[in-house]
Order: sequence, then structure tokens, then C-alpha cells
Amino acid sequence: MIRPLATLVLTLSLFSCSTSRSGVRGFDATRSLPAGGLGDRHPADIAVAPVTDQTSQQNAPIVPLREALCVGLVERLYTPLDLDYVDGAWSESAFLGEVPPDALLVVTVTRWDTTRLYSTGTLVATAELRLFEGGRAEGEALWAVSIQRQLELGDGQSLPPGARKNVEQKAVELFAREALEELPARDPVAAHS
Repeated sequence: MIRPLATLVLTLSLFSCSTSRSGVRGFDATRSLPAGGLGDRHPADIAVAPVTDQTSQQNAPIVPLREALCVGLVERLYTPLDLDYVDGAWSESAFLGEVPPDALLVVTVTRWDTTRLYSTGTLVATAELRLFEGGRAEGEALWAVSIQRQLELGDGQSLPPGARKNVEQKAVELFAREALEELPARDPVAAHS
């Protein structure tokens, strides 16, 4: 009686360890980087800096990723500044507009592996995200995270021709959503108290 019960418990625990959220596998890692003060500052307007591609292949879709991050910021109750406005006031690693934003989001992609994206729907990506107070990427970040994801956009089989068309855009959107899940949602009430 004890042996079948132990086998069942072991089987269920192994099954639960091998499964994960839809679209994400055990390769994933999220690591907080040195940062602090986001809870005290409550930034609202965020400038999203041009995404830096430090991958070995220089193949990260930096423009679509930047746009997807803006959408994700809105979902977390932040207000991303218009990208054309940010680009017009951008110099090196700083926003030099007349009125600085509350915060600056700086993103560096270090891996964007699409080797299996069009065959099985698998993307492996790694990036660092840092949120700085004001318009300059200097000093201690308010929030910072390193994120590594293996995203599964297919069923592990070869993607049909119709599914290949938008698979990279879906990968970009999913990666941006996963990265910003680590950013605490803005509390508008706390910001005005």
C-alpha cells in the first residue's frame, strides 16, 4: 500500500517539475540585478531608449522589441514617451529633451537565437533591462533584471507555412511581456499621495 502511494507521489512531483507556464520551459531564468528605489519614486512617464543588440550575430529585432516594450509598459500602467520624440532627443546614453522623463528604460539583448524558430517555433533569448531615474543611464538603477527565456511558439513539430509568417513578431511580443512581468505595476494612487 505504501509503495504504490510513494510511486504516485513521486510521479506527480516529477510531472509538476517538468511542466511550466505555457510558452516557457525549464531553461528560463530571471535574476534581479543591483537596483533600488522604484517603490519610493513612482515614475509614470518612461522614455524607452533604443535597444542595444550585443548578440554575436547582431540579429535581435531591436525596433519591434522596443515597440513591444512600450505596449507592455502601458499594460503595467506606465506611460511610455513617443518613440519618435525620444529618438529626436536621444544622444549616446541620455535623453536630452527639455523636460526629462520620470525614468529611462535601457534594454540590452545579449542572445537572440532563432535557429529553431521557423522549424519548431523555439526562440532562445537573453536580455538585461534597467530602469533609471530621469533621462540618463547613470547611477543606481531603480529596477534592473536579467532575463533568459526559451519560448515555445509551436508544438515542437515543424511549423506549417502559414504559422511562419508572424512567428518572430509573436516571439518578440511574448519576450517583452515576460521581461516586463518582473517590473512592478505602477500604483497611480501611491504616486499621488
